[in-house]
Amino acid sequence: SSTSDFGLGTLFAHLEASRKFGESLASLRRNAEIVLGDSKVDDLLLDMFRTEFHLKFLWGSRGATVSAADRHSKFEQVLTVMSDKCEPLEPPAPTQPSQAYSPAI
Repeated sequence: SSTSDFGLGTLFAHLEASRKFGESLASLRRNAEIVLGDSKVDDLLLDMFRTEFHLKFLWGSRGATVSAADRHSKFEQVLTVMSDKCEPLEPPAPTQPSQAYSPAI
């Protein structure tokens, strides 16, 4: 139990796992080279993962300098619009025909 050994068993398990990871590093590198092959990293594509890109993309150059509360409000509006556009609309509830309607056959 981890309480009786003050967590040393857990620490030992983590150290053992990291040692095994280090031993398998050569195999992991080889597998990565096989999977990735000659793929090249595009710097423009990497911009997509930078915070500055997201600030300007979502709120524009001026919007990146507004307060966090305003940005969060705008982001919530964007998410709502995207949700409304992407999620299927609920079908309208069926209406009951009125009793006064009696078609002639």
